[in-house]
Amino acid sequence: MNFIDFTRMMGAFASTRYGLRFSDRATFDSWQTRRLDAFLRTRLTQASFYRDYPRHELAALPVVDKPFTLQRFAAFNTRGIALETALAAARALESSGVLPSQFDPKLTAGLSSGTSGRPGVFLASASERATWAGIMLARTLDRDLLRLLATRAKPLRVAFFLRANSSLYTTLHSHRIEFRFFDLQAGAHTHIDTLAGFAPEVLVAPASVLGWLAGETLAGRLPLSPRKVISVAEVLEPDDEALIREAWGKLVHQLY
Repeated sequence: MNFIDFTRMMGAFASTRYGLRFSDRATFDSWQTRRLDAFLRTRLTQASFYRDYPRHELAALPVVDKPFTLQRFAAFNTRGIALETALAAARALESSGVLPSQFDPKLTAGLSSGTSGRPGVFLASASERATWAGIMLARTLDRDLLRLLATRAKPLRVAFFLRANSSLYTTLHSHRIEFRFFDLQAGAHTHIDTLAGFAPEVLVAPASVLGWLAGETLAGRLPLSPRKVISVAEVLEPDDEALIREAWGKLVHQLY
């Protein structure tokens, strides 16, 4: 990450952590209206699908669903990239960690987790990745973890389980945060030894995977003691939450 993107990341962190505070609902509604108006005026029509619609009328925009969006994918992204091109780039990154040579090197692509059915695909620029990383750090690192980052020489260890990796997620990796991805396509059971050796301080995974890992800890097969546990991609069921609390004694944070 270069200096400009690092500055952008820290700006997003500070804004999310300390700037987005509203004294009442009216203040929030006013802020939201201004941001939405700016988006409709300056960003929306950069995607060709919306160029023929009024810039200031949210109600005039058509309601679209996922199949329609995927069918018209090139019209919905501001770079005009075809769905097949984006999917090929995302799959190449997932399997080899390298983008195809013909793909725009300023962008990254990734597959969604597919929890609602057919997996989708996303595109992100370097600046968007930096902004996303800043927001995620602001939302997930509590005061104790921030204190560790500020006072300890060793990086904070973060384990992340998902079915599809992307350089968007690994944007968080730095000399202060050791981010390790665990591929669920290989099966969670294949990562037991590596996960135990890594000893993550922050554990991020789908709810069902967290429940299974907690069961392995309770059975004595997986020695883990994370400082923070974050459930993603799936609804956290009460039985999984109870198992996680029993295994690690932690509140389960949910992030979607």
